[in-house]
Amino acid sequence: MRYYKIVLTHPDRATTSTDEINARGGKPLTFNTHPNGVNAAPDMGALHVIMDVPVTTFDQANGAAYVEIRGIDIHTISQASNLQGYTIKIYGGMGKGFPLAKPSQSGLLLVGSVYQAFGNWVGTEMSLNLLVQPFSEPLTQANSPKFVWHWAKGQDIKDAITKCVTSAMNGYTCNFQLANTLIGTHDDLGFYDDFSSLAQVIINASRSVNQAQDYYGIQFFVAGKTFYFFDNTGSNSPKKIEFNDLIGQPTWLGPAEYPKIMLQTVMRADLALNDVITMPLFNQLGSKTLAGYGTIAPTGQNIQTPKDRSLFQGNFQITSLRHIGHSRNPDGAAWVTVIEAVKT
Repeated sequence: MRYYKIVLTHPDRATTSTDEINARGGKPLTFNTHPNGVNAAPDMGALHVIMDVPVTTFDQANGAAYVEIRGIDIHTISQASNLQGYTIKIYGGMGKGFPLAKPSQSGLLLVGSVYQAFGNWVGTEMSLNLLVQPFSEPLTQANSPKFVWHWAKGQDIKDAITKCVTSAMNGYTCNFQLANTLIGTHDDLGFYDDFSSLAQVIINASRSVNQAQDYYGIQFFVAGKTFYFFDNTGSNSPKKIEFNDLIGQPTWLGPAEYPKIMLQTVMRADLALNDVITMPLFNQLGSKTLAGYGTIAPTGQNIQTPKDRSLFQGNFQITSLRHIGHSRNPDGAAWVTVIEAVKT
């Protein structure tokens, strides 16, 4: 069965351990399909949830995450605006039930803060709608950080990035997974008032030092109160994508700017940006022979598309994730994780 858990906590009480629902008592507000865990029976009366949760680096244009909870009570939607600034944790995946469901892949999709919250009442339908940012508190024009970038000649880029980010974002830390040490060849200065501009500057600066054709540059994202910076390193141990995890075949996104594919799996939380995945060679039985899937041969074309194996094999590094869910929609493509990854 499809699994979700959404926990809304007042920022002053975000570190408390209780996760019980109590909309009127000031405790964390929780919506959960599996109150006894993903391996236990689900709550068949769980509310209808629609969500679109992008997890990307800052150099890629993307909007806020969106969560809609339908079937909410009137008291909650009447106080919806009070949820602005709340800390939110979104969990997702599959609980025990269907033969191919893998509860071990379920978990935390996003930690962030509610940027906007509003209630909606149309006809007999009530819903709570949330726009979510990946930061510990919402960023607005009033508190948007101002970044002063200074990469001095002879300085390690990690030191320049750490000073730039921590000076503008009090309480945040930096984590690095870089293939090589990059030393500045000249003084590089700049002032930036948004993350996308800073992200592009860091990519260009790192590629100006490492000019290898297959070097992507340093990218970064935020999770909790930590900024994660990575380049072509990838994770130490590739994670295998099983053939029966895929929904449809992977799609080739073209060589611009690097060889990249897009694939769609059942919603899962065990993958993260910078992880390396291994595409399946053959069907879930591990056989190199056709397993009843056959091939698709377009009429009048000398092209065959195999149905028993992935169109792409080998290792790919994840550059973007997007969790899309519609909990009561019976379509198999209504509860998925969309992955973009580059060839390693």
